[in-house]
Amino acid sequence: MKAIFYYLLILFAFVACNEEQEGGEQEPINPERNEATIGAEGGTISIKTETTFWLRYIYEYEDGVEKQSIFNELEGEEEPLHFRKVMTGDWYQVEEREKEVYFEIAPNETGKERAIKVEIQSGDAFDRITVTQSAD
Repeated sequence: MKAIFYYLLILFAFVACNEEQEGGEQEPINPERNEATIGAEGGTISIKTETTFWLRYIYEYEDGVEKQSIFNELEGEEEPLHFRKVMTGDWYQVEEREKEVYFEIAPNETGKERAIKVEIQSGDAFDRITVTQSAD
């Protein structure tokens, strides 16, 4: 009887571990850096990651004050639903590429430092990348 109990316990643990891996547990995203700075002239930045991900939120800041946040909404009404791979604001575009976060930043003519914080997710793993643009 004890042997059956232990067998069932081991079987339960094995099944639970397999379900956890299939149910969204992912490797950490581990971007090569979590912060980047770009000049007022604008340009592009590419940050590589160790695994694939999806864009979740973008928070916009001007002189350190949060101006707005954008949530990545689902597209389409038919299965499978999917998230946008590109998110765009007034002065930036962020694109999810295979194991890469790609930023296009417009020239800064506001005279104020501005930044975006991009939250990325893969399964249960989260990371944030901040891109700051100088005022001049």
